[in-house]
Amino acid sequence: MHADYRYRIIDATPYPVLVINDLNLGNMSVTNGIECVLAQIRNEVPNIGKHRVIYSDSEGIFDEVIIDNSGNFLAFHPVMPGERHTDLGEALKSLGVYF
Repeated sequence: MHADYRYRIIDATPYPVLVINDLNLGNMSVTNGIECVLAQIRNEVPNIGKHRVIYSDSEGIFDEVIIDNSGNFLAFHPVMPGERHTDLGEALKSLGVYF
């Protein structure tokens, strides 16, 4: 089973941000399938390791996806500890990026 998602890249300063949205269509969640999701995206975005990565889960809450330089999953991390963002702009601001 695969996760249903869409992604986009935001050309932000000081680094681009890859934003993944869980579409919540009944298949595996992005949270549970993150390794496969990143592998699929790496096929289209070969320099994924140079991006910060955030995703919105099935409830629309943004968290950061920590990856290594090759784009492999390492961990999930709140974009701002103690806060839960459902607004992309606020999540990006918490990461310290500007677009």
